[in-house]
Amino acid sequence: MFRKLTISARLYGLMGILSLTLIGVGMAGINGMQKLTVDMEDMYQLNLKGSASLGEIEVLLNQNIIEIFDGMQHDPRLAQTFADGHGVDRHVGRMEARTAEINQIFDTYVREMVATDAGRQAAAELDAARQAFVNEHMAPLVTMMENGDYDRASRALIARTLPAFRGEVVPRIDAMVEQKAVYAGDQYEHALEEYQAQRWFTIIAITIGVLLAGFLGWVVIARSFARPVNEVVAAANKMAAGDFDFEVHAANSEDEVGKLVTAVNSVQHSVQGFIGQMSHMSSEHDKGDIDVMIAAEDFEGDYRTMAEGVNGMVNGHIAVKKKAMACVAEFGRGNFEAELEKFPGKKRFINDTIEKVRENLKALIVDANMLSEAALAGKLATRADAKRHEGDFRKIVEGVNATLDAVVVPVNEVKRVMVALSEGDLTQKIQGNYQGDFKVLQEAVDDSIDKLNSLISGIKGSADAINTAAKE
Repeated sequence: MFRKLTISARLYGLMGILSLTLIGVGMAGINGMQKLTVDMEDMYQLNLKGSASLGEIEVLLNQNIIEIFDGMQHDPRLAQTFADGHGVDRHVGRMEARTAEINQIFDTYVREMVATDAGRQAAAELDAARQAFVNEHMAPLVTMMENGDYDRASRALIARTLPAFRGEVVPRIDAMVEQKAVYAGDQYEHALEEYQAQRWFTIIAITIGVLLAGFLGWVVIARSFARPVNEVVAAANKMAAGDFDFEVHAANSEDEVGKLVTAVNSVQHSVQGFIGQMSHMSSEHDKGDIDVMIAAEDFEGDYRTMAEGVNGMVNGHIAVKKKAMACVAEFGRGNFEAELEKFPGKKRFINDTIEKVRENLKALIVDANMLSEAALAGKLATRADAKRHEGDFRKIVEGVNATLDAVVVPVNEVKRVMVALSEGDLTQKIQGNYQGDFKVLQEAVDDSIDKLNSLISGIKGSADAINTAAKE
């Protein structure tokens, strides 16, 4: 029957048994702690607080005796002067206030801090001794001081009042404090016994619970759950590492572990199918067939959403490339005003690159037009600023400038020689070494100058001869 139960039913049963065990241990522990709490409360209320109250009563009684001594200072024989001019009545009032406080403290002590008959008997004896001390010793002293009989009051204080306080009141207070200490010790021993019993009960209960949990855990978890789940965990680890080449089998496909194995196999098949289609798409794109996409209809749920997302991403990249190439194609046709839409996010670098190309080409065209217009205007010294360009664009501009230099320098030399010739200077020749047509031009100009010089020399010689003959 146990084997026919599902894993959840087995686990619920195990948790129920363990829960009942824990509840039992917990209730026993709470009950023990409540008992210890009661003992601690009694120890505080009856002993510590009671001892403090007895100590406070003794202090107040001592303060009343000191007040008697202060009242004695009003004896005229002492020539004592009080700055505020108060009389004995102030001291009497203070003593009466302390006596009322003592009564209140004592009543609270008897009502709340006495738990035994011996304690109540001791309290009654202390109360009788205190009342006798007040009525037989303190009250007569007050009457004597109020009547101004300080000498008699002083003798009575020394001879009767202080010995009575030390012999009748203080010993009873000390006895009650000692009684509180003994009672506290008994309570401590009782609490310690309860603690030891509760500790052993808890240890035994926990031991039984651990043994029971270990046995039931071995039966339910190790045999029915751990082994098949470990296989699933191994498969999950392989999937996490990207390895989907595995096989998982379930002994019982109807229980929770069997359903888990079925679900893992379903995930495996879906991911393998997705990976296969992505590999096919990648291979076809490498071959140049960029229209191949993942068949999203072959998947369900988020797998379909993922396939559609991959297709959308690939199509988006292809569309961006096509738009960029279309713009570059327009550049190739000479249309440098072709528009390119603004791409979002990090795709913006494509816009930046295309615009940089457009800017460089337009700058090159501007310089070319400028040189052309300058040449037509006869401004042969005009050059483009190559520093405004970068890379091979700078090389183009520098090449054009060099070409112009190669043309203009020999032209300027011809101009210089022709200007000198027009001024009658036939000694100038074209300077420099030229090649090609410029070499032909140089030789032609220089040869023309030489022939012109020869012709002029001949004409000059003939003229000289004619002049000589005419003179003869």
